[in-house]
Amino acid sequence: MGAKILDPSKSPLPINFFALGVDTDDRMAVQIERVRRANFFCDLLRRITGIGQVQRNDLYSSVMQAYQSCAQGHAPSINDVFDVYSALGKNDSVVSVLTLLRDLMIFETNPENTTTFVDLFDRSTIPNLSGLSGAGQDIVDIVATMFLDNLYTDYMKTLSIPYRLFDLAVDAGASPVSGFSVSKGLFSKESRPNIRIIRIKSGTTLNRGQRNMG
Repeated sequence: MGAKILDPSKSPLPINFFALGVDTDDRMAVQIERVRRANFFCDLLRRITGIGQVQRNDLYSSVMQAYQSCAQGHAPSINDVFDVYSALGKNDSVVSVLTLLRDLMIFETNPENTTTFVDLFDRSTIPNLSGLSGAGQDIVDIVATMFLDNLYTDYMKTLSIPYRLFDLAVDAGASPVSGFSVSKGLFSKESRPNIRIIRIKSGTTLNRGQRNMG
């Protein structure tokens, strides 16, 4: 069976990075995972875009507030985080990044249209991020790292599955995805040996089953 291609420049990725993937009746597990996701997202923006400690703290508080505003069993979208942070009245680099993530509609915001990574990776799947290169390398790095974090924590780390190679397609004309670079030390080739970066020209169409190696 050919590979499934996910291209956020054509339709949103059907996942929510802030979805917890834990038993919603386990309050401690829910809180721990909320903190982990919020902390990871804040560190991600700090490492890639260089936000300061005050911005990081405000972003962390915004993510946690977005969680608290959701009904039990639900998770905020990137749009919800944007709304909470924007209410602070700031006009800074965090707002710029969140605005791009929102306006590019990279991630699905309707929970009815999202899925788990177990269902998403029911067969070979290639996320093609080359179409996002026009938004800047920082956005590509952020999306790639968020995707790989979900992949690792929600799927690869929790399931006993046969070894499988996962491809991540990026623009061949851009700088390498950091730390694979993905993303400046958060991921390394050694720690994720079965994730491979493939480089294609921007605008290239990946057909099902096709793997263009750069």
